[in-house]
Amino acid sequence: MSESVTKNLSDAVSENEPIEIDIGEEDNETNKEEESNSQKKGRRRTSDVWLYVKRVKVKENGEEVEKYRCNNCPSLFSVPKQGTTSQIKRHVKFCTGLVGKGQKKIPFASASSVTGTSAIEENYLKTISSGYNQNVVRKIMAKMMMVHEYPFNMVEHIWFNILLKVLNPRYERISRNTMRSDVMKVYESAKEEVKLLLKGTNRISLTSDLWTSNQNIGYMSLTAHFVDSDWTLQKRIINFCQLEPPHTGVVISDAIIDCLIAWGIEDKVSTITLDNASANDVAAKTIMNNFQVRDKLYFKGLIFHVRCCAHILNLVVQDGIHVIQDAIENIRCNVTYLKKSLSRMYKFGEIARQLSVPTSKGLALDVATRWNFTYVMLEHVFVYQKVFEQYATRDANYKWLPSEDDWFKTAKACEYLKKFYDVTQIISGSSYPTANLFLIDLWKVKEALNKGCESEFYFLKDMAIEMRKKFDKYWEECDMLLAVAAVLDPRYKMKLINFCFPKIYCFAEAQINMQRVHRVLYTIFESYKLENSSGENNRMNDRSQLDKSDDLIDAKGSEGQAEFKIFLESTNAVEPLKSELEIYLEEQTTSLIDKFDALEWWRLNM
Repeated sequence: MSESVTKNLSDAVSENEPIEIDIGEEDNETNKEEESNSQKKGRRRTSDVWLYVKRVKVKENGEEVEKYRCNNCPSLFSVPKQGTTSQIKRHVKFCTGLVGKGQKKIPFASASSVTGTSAIEENYLKTISSGYNQNVVRKIMAKMMMVHEYPFNMVEHIWFNILLKVLNPRYERISRNTMRSDVMKVYESAKEEVKLLLKGTNRISLTSDLWTSNQNIGYMSLTAHFVDSDWTLQKRIINFCQLEPPHTGVVISDAIIDCLIAWGIEDKVSTITLDNASANDVAAKTIMNNFQVRDKLYFKGLIFHVRCCAHILNLVVQDGIHVIQDAIENIRCNVTYLKKSLSRMYKFGEIARQLSVPTSKGLALDVATRWNFTYVMLEHVFVYQKVFEQYATRDANYKWLPSEDDWFKTAKACEYLKKFYDVTQIISGSSYPTANLFLIDLWKVKEALNKGCESEFYFLKDMAIEMRKKFDKYWEECDMLLAVAAVLDPRYKMKLINFCFPKIYCFAEAQINMQRVHRVLYTIFESYKLENSSGENNRMNDRSQLDKSDDLIDAKGSEGQAEFKIFLESTNAVEPLKSELEIYLEEQTTSLIDKFDALEWWRLNM
């Protein structure tokens, strides 16, 4: 097996991502034949593309002709008379069998990729026209160190300095300590830019997460989410720090408040989203009390603490898949055993190719605490059922062949969990708003749980029952933020609330929750109205001045006009003014389209 192919496969084995197990190596006879032919012609084939194709005979228009066939997909290519490889190179670069999920493209450099420049490059290339600048070079090197995580002592490497000196003799060598200082300056400069951006923001929502590394070190991240002046969703990581044990609610809240003060945004936080844990509940309550004392708790705290929906859904499904834990653990052992050895993976790939089993998905090892990773592992493994059976006959040390019952449970579980996986993919997005999308998916989840509880298969029924228990526990109380966000989506408004709540809750609870949503909506609206009252007062004062000028005009007119004006004011019916919220709720919903940008709609309709 060639060194380049071996390297690609070994790199893939080291990652927790689906890998390509179709090695794409030609059979020995074909290799020998082509090598012999190439030697007769006086030259050897040195291009890497020949590792990904082999020569076959196929029938075409009733005649048998020779073609090149891709080892990773059914594509065929004509045999070039001159031995050119351009056509095959283009195919290999974008072959679906090689460029699978989580798989990098084959690194054939094209002319455009070599000569083309990105937007970042364009910005720095502009500085070249003004001549060489050592400070600009040092700043670029500092960003290079940060982005690519290079060690500081790289700037002291002899050949690195030779390269830069050849590129420009005016380059002056710097030390690793200088580079460290430059990196900190770039960091501080970028931090000031983010501070300036946050300063011009009225409301900020926070998300935070905690985890423990393999070295038993606790870390906490804090991300600020906000909508800028162009109505574009923005996010910035404003803290990533080590958190000393014990990770109590008070410790977490102190770390978050200290971070907010450091950034000068302690008076702008409207919501905070945390995982569903008792320590996080205490932290949220402590932070909320802090804001309340300083009279900076927005919307009376009705939507301040938000429980992460993706985390709750993970807890719900984890309870379900525990029912088939034995089958899952056996499959996990299968994948671990194969991925620990390159030779086993190669042998497994050979069997898959012999059985004509598509290998685009590869094998993926899951993370036990992330159910969606477990789902991907099960989905991928099931494709190779026949391959596992053949592999068991060729490896005496292999002892984890799943039983027919395990395969059956895996297939049915994947089919059932597909709905939950799709919902997780939607609500895990970070580049677009997700709160307005979850309520309708929540209803789909409840519907799937109800159907699962009536399944004819006992293990699916048990899974659904356990999941529904956890679902009802976490969503027994309506999540106000999700409901409000759905109403503020002009495609849904209150119609979605009236549609979904009776399907999620019993009749009495649905009615109570719908009334609560109404009250919270008006509370939020009144808060915004009060906040903008200063501007409204100014406009009312302007209007009063206009009314006074009208009175002066009337005074100069005839007495008949003045009396007629009094008569009109007494006879015209005074209709109660409707608030903007009432007008919005009474208007027709916009058309239901999949690719809809709620923020863009509000930008155009504010």
